[in-house]
Amino acid sequence: MLNLIGWLGIGVVLSSYLFLNSKRPNMFLILNAAGSYVLFVHSIIILDFPFMILSIVAGIAFTIKLIRGGIK
Repeated sequence: MLNLIGWLGIGVVLSSYLFLNSKRPNMFLILNAAGSYVLFVHSIIILDFPFMILSIVAGIAFTIKLIRGGIK
């Protein structure tokens, strides 16, 4: 079950790149932020502190970009 959370997070992050050059580029930001937060939870579970920092910083950065208007 714990591995499933990690696979789900990485699946969401990787699938976000399908939207990067599409007509809906802000979906990239939404999915990437969501995947980063799922990976953050996974890193807490497995006690991986460097990845914890990386995933929360990425999630916050994508969320801020989305709040500020997204990709134009």
